[in-house]
Amino acid sequence: MNIVKDTLHKATEAESTQIESKDTFWSTFRTRAARLPQASVPSPTFYRRHETGIRWTTATASLAVITALLFLNMRPATAYADTVQSLQVAVSHAAVMIFNDDAEGATIVWIEEQ
Repeated sequence: MNIVKDTLHKATEAESTQIESKDTFWSTFRTRAARLPQASVPSPTFYRRHETGIRWTTATASLAVITALLFLNMRPATAYADTVQSLQVAVSHAAVMIFNDDAEGATIVWIEEQ
């Protein structure tokens, strides 16, 4: 354990003796930065706008697909027969009446109890 402490102590002593002044550091930094070619970087807002557009497009497309699927599944079942061909009533009853509403295209079956 003492070896680790000694090594850390020596490292901190070496670093403390090599601290440059602020002005020296920045002048060295600017000199090195001037020697390297600087590539132009697109603004970060370009990426944010692009990511936001993809998110909105995906969300809108998903919503459209879900709405279409729900609409197709929730349509009421329609009967294609125009008239009631036959009718069997399994319980005892007094009368059966069938009303056809041609204007609305509806048929009403009325079963009267005994």
